[in-house]
Amino acid sequence: MDLADKILTKPRFISPTHVLADMGLASGMNVIDYASGAGHWSIAAAKLVAPKGRVLAIENNIDMLNLVKSKAELESINNIEIEEIELEKGTSKLDRQADLVIVSNILHLIRDKGAFVAKATKMVSTKGKLLFIDWVPKETLFGPPRELRVSEEQVITLFEKAGLHFACTVDTGIDHFGLIFDHKGEGCGWKQTPSE
Repeated sequence: MDLADKILTKPRFISPTHVLADMGLASGMNVIDYASGAGHWSIAAAKLVAPKGRVLAIENNIDMLNLVKSKAELESINNIEIEEIELEKGTSKLDRQADLVIVSNILHLIRDKGAFVAKATKMVSTKGKLLFIDWVPKETLFGPPRELRVSEEQVITLFEKAGLHFACTVDTGIDHFGLIFDHKGEGCGWKQTPSE
């Protein structure tokens, strides 16, 4: 199947709601969207974990965080907190771990990838998961320059060096790849709802 056929038969854009629901993200869980951008994943996660679960959107751009806040207000979502920190070196004042940490479409922009991955890893609770999504390292209709993109192998090496284990892949369409990590390599979803 060539690229044109794939475009016609498979969506190019990721559905955060479908990916997160398929993982088993559920009400009461806590999520950190690390390098949240405009909140594409934060909003979807907040809806799934409501009413008791919380989402922390972390970003180094206050304009993006204000956009997350505005989107949440427009949709009457009140379980998202925002925090501005420097992604590679900054420290979260809220200092918590989460059932799920999301790292999406950012690693290709990070200079010190090891430091960034180490920080993300520390945010994952003992029974938690980390969902990593980024652009495939080949030409696509959209996305960053090919030379900036990372491969699945590079990402797995970085996270395993930081202390997480590769658990499985997730389907994110033809333009992205999705990987799930945890502390024991137990698989894509949760065997039971993680305790807070």
